[in-house]
Amino acid sequence: MALLDKATDFRRSATKTMSERWQTFSMPGAFRRAKEAMTGPAKMPHDPLEDQRAELVELDALISILGTCASTLSTSVDMLAAAPKPLFDPLSRFYSQGMPGSAAIQRLCLQMDGFASHVKEHEAEMEALQNKLRGLSERNRTVHQSFSSRDAAWTSQDHYTKKLEKLRDQIAKSGSSSGLVEKLNRNEEKKRHSQQEFATRTSETGRQVNEALSNRWQEVGEVVAEMCQYYTVVFQAAGTLRQELQQVCAELTKPSTTQALARMGREIASQAQETANTFVDSLRARCSKWNEGEGTGSGPLALTHQYRSSRSSSQEAFSSEGGEIIEGRPVASGYSNGASWPAAQGWPVPSSTWPNEAMGAQQSQPRSPWDTKDRREVRSPWG
Repeated sequence: MALLDKATDFRRSATKTMSERWQTFSMPGAFRRAKEAMTGPAKMPHDPLEDQRAELVELDALISILGTCASTLSTSVDMLAAAPKPLFDPLSRFYSQGMPGSAAIQRLCLQMDGFASHVKEHEAEMEALQNKLRGLSERNRTVHQSFSSRDAAWTSQDHYTKKLEKLRDQIAKSGSSSGLVEKLNRNEEKKRHSQQEFATRTSETGRQVNEALSNRWQEVGEVVAEMCQYYTVVFQAAGTLRQELQQVCAELTKPSTTQALARMGREIASQAQETANTFVDSLRARCSKWNEGEGTGSGPLALTHQYRSSRSSSQEAFSSEGGEIIEGRPVASGYSNGASWPAAQGWPVPSSTWPNEAMGAQQSQPRSPWDTKDRREVRSPWG
């Protein structure tokens, strides 16, 4: 009987021990930390530093773009300055001393080499600018790491807070035990440590993010100003180079005397041909218009026929009035037998005969058939 009682007590004790162990079982911390390493710590909901965190991300993106721009600018200018260098020796050999354009080629090589040297002198400024941008990026990366550590501290605090709530609920439902009480006390201690860690991380992260964001406009403005200064240096050298290159271009493209004369002759011939073509086109247009007017009585043949008919009518009218037609021209009666006009008087007329004798001499002279004074008018055959 005693043996049976001992067996029953042992069974009850084992059952109670297994139940307490199951009630106090939880996921080991190693598993939880491994999960966080793979998925990353969870972010705190309603984080008071969330706005600063977003502004830091925006600043990082701008710094990255500025760094890419500075690197591309420096590389592009170096390539621009180094591009013509392989041409210097072949061009110098091709345009040897005394050849046409040799002086211009020498000036070209000197100016290009001077531009490359001028740009090379300011490479240190762009390198310092890129180092500054890298420093800003490294500082912001440290702030991001501080945010990650703070997230991990908050995750640990949230874990122990939820774990304690479950243990308290379990004790309230199934009663207290030494194992549960010990586990409860142990997790409360861990929660206090996680809270202290989270508070420390929050304070440090807030300080770092405020330092990074407080001078962001000034820091970015200085970077942009240095880039503008570099552009100014490059464009100033390019402006000086532009004038020299224009002169070199004019010298290299200047034609010889024979070529200039030949080109001038071609231009003159082309202008003459255009003028002749214009005149011929105009003459053809006029002739076409005249030919089109034959059917309407306004063409050249119709006008000639009208003129001849009018002239014949005028001659017949003149003959019927006593005039004569000699060699197709009207002659007044009395002048057809070789009569001629009296010789003209000398000029000026002597004062002794002026004006009476002069007037009398004029009255004794035969009068022209076209003089219609004191006689009836003689009509011209043309109208």
